[in-house]
Amino acid sequence: MRSRTVLLAVFGAGLGCAPDSELFDERSDAGSAAGARSTAGIVLFDPPSGSRDLPVNLAALTLHLGPGQTLDATHGVRLRADRGGVVALGAAVAEDCGSMAGSCVRVAIGGELAANATYLLEQALPPGSGAVLIGALSTGRSRDDTPPRSDGVVVEPIVDCYRVRLSSNEPAMAALLFRHADGDVAQSLGLGLGLGQRAWDVPVRVSRFAPGSELEALVILMDRAGHLGESPAGSLRAPALRPTIAITEVLANPAGSEVAQEFVEIMNFGATPVAVGGFVLYDAAAGDVLSALTLDPGGFALLVPGGFNPAGSRDVAPREGTPLLRVDGRLGKDGLGNEGEAVELRGPDGLVISRYGGWVNVTPAAWSGKSVHRGPGPEACDHPGSWSQTPRSATPGW
Repeated sequence: MRSRTVLLAVFGAGLGCAPDSELFDERSDAGSAAGARSTAGIVLFDPPSGSRDLPVNLAALTLHLGPGQTLDATHGVRLRADRGGVVALGAAVAEDCGSMAGSCVRVAIGGELAANATYLLEQALPPGSGAVLIGALSTGRSRDDTPPRSDGVVVEPIVDCYRVRLSSNEPAMAALLFRHADGDVAQSLGLGLGLGQRAWDVPVRVSRFAPGSELEALVILMDRAGHLGESPAGSLRAPALRPTIAITEVLANPAGSEVAQEFVEIMNFGATPVAVGGFVLYDAAAGDVLSALTLDPGGFALLVPGGFNPAGSRDVAPREGTPLLRVDGRLGKDGLGNEGEAVELRGPDGLVISRYGGWVNVTPAAWSGKSVHRGPGPEACDHPGSWSQTPRSATPGW
């Protein structure tokens, strides 16, 4: 195993809290202070409040701080046993919070906890002001002296990104280490995949390495006791350079004409103009060659059937000035399937530029006129998690 210093540096190079969704409800114990943010804006993120049977050698706590919130000597946190006694805590070390507002910090626990005990995490307010309960944790009977283990890691290319899937035998932090095949760790890239989980299915984008260079991938796990485990993820090649064009929105079930009012929106998310003439839009059975058009940085275009009516009264009109790239007849072979049909944008050489995998079934009548959207940014990877899981109001060209 490589040195602990190198491995921990990987975790510090991008390991973050998960995106802020319904996470606090999902990870909470309903009968505890789980997920409850203190009046000062602090959440016990991992282990989440209400956790039980934690190892007595729990290494650290990860906290999420609200916007503008900081920890200091007078507004810090303390871990107190309900049967008496305060546990020494180390200094707060910043962690990347990803897309969450606010910040994340990791606070080391300075000693072994008592077995079968309950601990309260509190925010210590200025003298005379008391404390605010942040959350509660309970230990089990024993230590955790076994490194975390993954039964298998899959890293597969998805256009210009990689899809990483793995599981752990216990809640852990996970990071992905890419390095050149010669083993040069100095040329590595550490990517945080998340913490406090047992399973991951995430996309990662790699741009540091020369296209086509041979890479090795290694997943590193760190459990709540601070033990490190490695799982080799195999060899692969850095993806080829592609034009900075992405499919960003798909309307397969318009409120108007089922085939005439469909559209696929594309965007240039790069810093230079891109000529898309000769690109091909494919569905499951056929392709449509795009006519000549140069998209400026940040520019959108709509790929539409020949009969598309931008002034149709039943669907959202395209933003004024949005270019329409019309194809002969219908999109693809026979229009876009409502049940969830994949569409790909390929270059003239056949290289896949961007892909929507048809991950959302839009057949319900309530979703007529609504589209699926790519996020959190147009440069997101072509992965199910990058797309809205239910259709939203269409925004063609916006």
